[in-house]
Formats: sequence, C-alpha cells, structure tokens
Amino acid sequence: MKWNNTDLYCSHNAREAARLSALAYLDAPGSDMWWQAEYTDTEAFGWVNEHQVVICFRGTSSITDAKIDLKCHKIPFEVSDKEDTSAFSIADARRINSGRIHRGSHIAVGSVWRGILEWLSGVPKNLPVFVCGHSLGAMNACVLALRLLVEDIAVTAVYTFGCPRWCDSRCARLFNESIRHYRHVNHNDVVPRMPPWLFGFRHTGFRYYFNRTGDRVVIGPIAEFWDKLMGRLTQSVVDGLNDHKMTGYIANMK
Repeated sequence: MKWNNTDLYCSHNAREAARLSALAYLDAPGSDMWWQAEYTDTEAFGWVNEHQVVICFRGTSSITDAKIDLKCHKIPFEVSDKEDTSAFSIADARRINSGRIHRGSHIAVGSVWRGILEWLSGVPKNLPVFVCGHSLGAMNACVLALRLLVEDIAVTAVYTFGCPRWCDSRCARLFNESIRHYRHVNHNDVVPRMPPWLFGFRHTGFRYYFNRTGDRVVIGPIAEFWDKLMGRLTQSVVDGLNDHKMTGYIANMK
C-alpha cells in the first residue's frame, strides 16, 4: 500500500481510501493499529509504512452508531474526550476560530482520540498523514483532521465517501482554509443531504459527484436534478439508500 505524497486530488489515493473504507467494516482489516470505544462503538484503524500514515474510521454498522448519527445538534468545537473533559484554553479557541460541529461525531472521535494521538506520537514525523472513511466514518475523519490541526499535526488530505454535513459555516471556512478534503458523492446517496442545510449544517471540501451511470462528472444544478430524478424513476424507490453503499463507491472508482 503506497499512496502518492500529494495534497492534490489523486485518483490512486482515492481508490486506496475507498478500499480501506470498505475494509474498515470487516472484523480483521489487517491494520497496524486498531482503536475501539465500547460506549460509542467507534472503530478506527491505522496503517503506517515508510511512505505514509493512514487513519480510517468505520461507518455506521450498529444501533449504537445510529444513535451517534442522531445526536445531530451542533456544539462548540473543542478537543476533549470522556476521560479528560478539559477543553482548550480561550486563546486556543480563538486560534481555531471556534465554530460548531456535529455533537455525535464530536463524542465518537473523542472516545478514541487519546489512543490515536499516542500512536501518532510514535510514528516518524516526516510521513504524510491521510484520513479517510465512509458515512459516519467520513464525518469522523473530518473531525479528527480538525483536532489534529489544533495539535499542529498536518493532515495531507482527507478522502471521504457518503459524508454527511458535519459543521457550521464558520467551522467549514476554517477547515477549508487549512485542510484538503475530497468528498465523493454517489448519485442519489441520501446521507450527504443530512443533517438538513436549513439546520445550519454545512459540507466541507471539494465535491466529486458520480452520476447514475457511475461516471465522475462536473455537473450543474439543473442537470444534476434531472440526473437524480432519472435515477429514482429508472433504478429503485430506495435508490438513495443503495447509492450509499460502499460497494457502489468502489465500483465507481475507475
């Protein structure tokens, strides 16, 4: 497993991120490190070699995960976990410009934060760090990247698949100024439309959209509306759920 050391979009890196995001759902993905928090059922995996460091979060796969998804009101961003609930100082909060993030993802990442930070302290500092994930794991990947930014640990790029909206506009501006996020959306995937925009949630990063034939396209809003409508009419009434499956994303990573 060798990723290209670039913060620009790379198809090879995207395919590797998709492959690992699918492996994260398996019981034994063959990672170098594994973190799990029983009370949140959050799982993350780490790989390291002479080329790069990769951290991948598992997506929703249990009732406990679903409860995390539903904790969708926004709370101020801070770096803390269940064992150490102390927030950063006011000066640190000003430095990261605060902002608000999805409460469930904040709790999930906080539950494995200490273990990830300790592991990263033991890997070579010159290696590029990539973070990836699917669904809830995609949202958690973004929150982790933001936490690492505060710790002055540079993240080369974040690759996500079916990522929900996860922060407010203020936090999104900070994130986009500092972190490269490549966000893949498969056609009618319903999860990237949640939580609703009207609730103040925003996406981050650059969007890569796959149309109903599985091609990655740059598409305008009207053409996208018709593409999504044709998918619902010709494929399935549950097209939005089918398009969220990681298998569909992998099939489209040509």
